[in-house]
Amino acid sequence: MLSLLAACGGTPPRGQPHLLEFIADGATTRSEIIARLGEPGRRLQADHIWTYRISHDEAGQFVARDAHGPYWGAVDASLVLVLDDSGVLRRHALTRAHEP
Repeated sequence: MLSLLAACGGTPPRGQPHLLEFIADGATTRSEIIARLGEPGRRLQADHIWTYRISHDEAGQFVARDAHGPYWGAVDASLVLVLDDSGVLRRHALTRAHEP
């Protein structure tokens, strides 16, 4: 039974040490964000605020999490992106989801 449960979960995604380095306020576009991180977990305020759930793998590297994926419980941070009307990033923040 335990091996069946493990098989359903699959292998956790591998982290990327430079996953978020492309993000630059005033420069990064909506299409660049989707190309690098995929669709946001949430879209708020008429598609101007996007959120992504972020975690770290065993090596401490960033992993963007799918809100509907099997590893949702491993999330330890939220990436919040504020986009302007033309789809350019105005500002961003990476915040801890919970204390260790």
